[in-house]
Amino acid sequence: MKNHFNCVYTINNIHTQEVLYVGSCLKLSKRITNHKYESKTNPDRKLYKYINHYGWNNFEFKVVCENIVVSTDNTHIMRILEEQFRKLYKPQLNTHHCFIENKKEHISKLIKCKYCDSILQKWNMSRHTKYSCKKKPVIEEVIDIEIEKNHYDDETKTPSCVDIP
Repeated sequence: MKNHFNCVYTINNIHTQEVLYVGSCLKLSKRITNHKYESKTNPDRKLYKYINHYGWNNFEFKVVCENIVVSTDNTHIMRILEEQFRKLYKPQLNTHHCFIENKKEHISKLIKCKYCDSILQKWNMSRHTKYSCKKKPVIEEVIDIEIEKNHYDDETKTPSCVDIP
């Protein structure tokens, strides 16, 4: 599989082409490896329970949007796009929205690694410091991402279509 960067992807059933999961990532090959690892370490999660039951060979990853321009100021763009594709495909196995309903903030805080300048979700920082960062950070800077109120559909309380520059 060609390596894809800054992308929104789907996990599909290869027999029915049904979209079961929509996600976004900075590097798809790493995310696939991570999904397979998590399916063993967290087999009770809805997605992994389903995949483990039928086997990875019955699923495929498809990139629906790639090469999204991401900087430290607009990392939320991928999450907005991911949420839009979730609305479009209505996947059965996504368990969380990308954004907190009725609020203006991203579902997970982003943290900037002080030493290597990587931007990560707060819950993923410990894995980053253990495996990826060349120098273990001592202090992390929290970056709050706010989504304006007009990006939400009042009925569904989820992000509505937004114009992306």
